Amino acid sequence: MTPALFLAAVLASAVPAPGAQESPAATPAPDSVLARRLYFAALDRQAEFDYDSSLTLMRAARAADPSDLAIHDQVIWLTADWQPDGLATVRREYAALPDSPLVGCLRSRLAVASDNEAAAAPALFELESRYPDEACPVVLLSRLLRVFKPEHEWKVRRLDYLARAVELAPGLPGARTHYAAALADEGRFDEADRAYAEAVAALQHPMYAIPLHMRRAGTLIVRGDVAEAEALRRAVEQAVERDGRPGVRFMYLRELGSFTNVPAQMLGSMDASLRAQAQLARDHGAWLWEWYVHYGQGMRLTNRGEPLAALAELDRAVHLADSVGMPGN
Repeated sequence: MTPALFLAAVLASAVPAPGAQESPAATPAPDSVLARRLYFAALDRQAEFDYDSSLTLMRAARAADPSDLAIHDQVIWLTADWQPDGLATVRREYAALPDSPLVGCLRSRLAVASDNEAAAAPALFELESRYPDEACPVVLLSRLLRVFKPEHEWKVRRLDYLARAVELAPGLPGARTHYAAALADEGRFDEADRAYAEAVAALQHPMYAIPLHMRRAGTLIVRGDVAEAEALRRAVEQAVERDGRPGVRFMYLRELGSFTNVPAQMLGSMDASLRAQAQLARDHGAWLWEWYVHYGQGMRLTNRGEPLAALAELDRAVHLADSVGMPGN
């Protein structure tokens, strides 16, 4: 990324003041080429564990092309999860953006509490009926339907939504990942393998491709193709070593812990992976990833009946949250 590109991103990504409303007349014509350049530059910053610069670039990408759902998805995550008082900040941002079906859809999701996301469903179903070609309500509903009950009645419908999400938003990583995983959960392994392969072809940045390759390898294990899965894992490991960036290695370690079909090996493999993830995140100041690791390990140890070890992990998570002013979004 050139200094000129980053400076342009800083100027383009200014967040409107609370209560301000951008004038639609002042909005420049979308520039999807510039938006994609900024988007991939932002992913490169994430590969270096530089999430503040990534957010600056993603906001600039959003300004260049406000119609790109993948960019909005990143801006919301980078703000709500990585910034102090992030959810309130991103709500103010989206309240100030010019009205559009996409922005209205995202506002509907942001309006509900993070622990009650299903409350957004009625508004999203209405938006889907009003704007059948709009990807956002389909994508968000494909995520929400996993919590609907009874599960067996919604599972088939969710799979349909996931397929439509991939069709309407082919550049959105979560849409492709969730669709492939849902196919694998249904035992449709050949289709899942094709879905993962198509996802890798469409999403070639290492921050996306590494997890996708590893999940494809995991599907191969479940299907019984252990040798092919291990060959793919080794190829991914070599690619990660050649890349050398800490964020890329972290993505690999996140997937590595569950990379076994031998139950007796799974706990040890996961524990080792989590320790490596925590150390890598700590070494590079990626506090949120370190928090996720310690919190997740604390809950795992609690479920395993190891309360003292769990308490140490959860204490570290609380300390991290306090140190950065992490709110209970």
